[in-house]
Amino acid sequence: MTKYKMSISPPNNLIVDIDRIKSKLYNYNIDCDSIKYDKVRVDIVSSVDPTKIWDLIGSKMVSITWGRV
Repeated sequence: MTKYKMSISPPNNLIVDIDRIKSKLYNYNIDCDSIKYDKVRVDIVSSVDPTKIWDLIGSKMVSITWGRV
């Protein structure tokens, strides 16, 4: 199974509610191995297609980059 590490950048003035992101992914049955937020970007490791995650949480984010782990 392929795993992806996604780095998602929010706008500079946006405070990210990581619990809300986790809840949204859980509600859509998207399994994530880890989710971290370091005040600069949100890092998600998952086997789900990154474009599906971007479709769910990308409305207020600036950009996404991903690669295989």
